[in-house]
This record gives sequence, structure tokens and C-alpha cells, in this order.
Amino acid sequence: LVTRFEKNKNELVLESAKIKEPWEIITKPQVLDSPIGPDTKKVLFINAFIGFFGSLIIILILEIRKGIVLSSSECEKILAIPELLELATTKDEKYWQDSLKLLFDSYLDFQDNKKLAIYFLGNKNQVLFDKFSLMLKNIFKDKYFFTNDILELKKYEKQIIVIMLGATTISELKDLSLQIKLQKKQVPGFIALNNTNI
Repeated sequence: LVTRFEKNKNELVLESAKIKEPWEIITKPQVLDSPIGPDTKKVLFINAFIGFFGSLIIILILEIRKGIVLSSSECEKILAIPELLELATTKDEKYWQDSLKLLFDSYLDFQDNKKLAIYFLGNKNQVLFDKFSLMLKNIFKDKYFFTNDILELKKYEKQIIVIMLGATTISELKDLSLQIKLQKKQVPGFIALNNTNI
């Protein structure tokens, strides 16, 4: 009987505990007019920034792995000859013509009747190549010719190398460097045609 009373007493205590609220609100809750959340403009800006520079780094890594030459300083290091002139596609024709005329008339002093051999390296961008050829024709008339054959180039005293940036590989430059050394003729330098806009 005593155990039954104790059992009933315990049940009544549990029932009374269920009815009472276990906690109590001290202050009245307030709801803000604008919802709280992440700043969408800030998140968008950060993601765009990371996406742009991340993709830029990936593109540069892929270009380096392909072995494409993008700057004339790379050409100078590999060929061990100086850059004479860099002509960008963003410049106008007058700039090209004036720069080439100054280079050949003053700096290189190519005014005699000897023919100038121009070794063109890289995949030809036909529009850029035609523009360059037209400029040379205005300066030299018929005293120049283009070649991709190093043996043909060797026959001429006056030689210039033209390199198409963004279309020439490092292995092509290394091969040319060796061929220049083997021909034992002084090449005054190279002209870089920059179509990469870097």
C-alpha cells in the first residue's frame, strides 16, 4: 500500500511539472522591418573577383604549358639577340611606317643596295603579315624578301628576324637560336609583331 501511495505521489509530481512552463520570456520579442541575411552585392562582387582572376590564372597556366611565347622579353632570353622594335596591332599604320623607317634608315643603316633577308617565325596572321609587308615595300621597294628557310637566310649579309608573338612556340625559338649560332653571322636583332594585346 505504501508503495502504491509513493507511486501515485510521483505521478502527481510529474503531472504538475508538465503543466507549468519550464521557462519564461523576460522581454517581449521584436521583429525587424528588414530581414537579416548575407549582403548579396558583397557576395556577388567577391565571387566575380575570384572567378575573373581564377580564370585568368588558369588561362596563363595553360598558355605556359602549351609553350606559346607571349612577350618579347622571352624571345630575347631564348635567342640571345636584342629586340629592335615591337609593333602592336593597336598602333596605327603611320606609327608602324615611321618606326620601321627610323629603325632601318638610322639605327641599322640599311641604305645601300644589298638585299635584306627577313626570316618570319610563327604562324602567319595574314592581315598582320600583309600590313607589315606593305610597310617594308614602302621603305625598301624591292630590296627585301621574306623566307622561312634558314639556309636561304644564310646567303644574305643583312638579316632581320620577325617574330609573331602569341603564334610562336618556345621550341621554335630554341631551334632558331641554335641555327643562328651555326650560321656564324651576326643578326642585329628581331622585330616582334604583337597581336596578343598584353
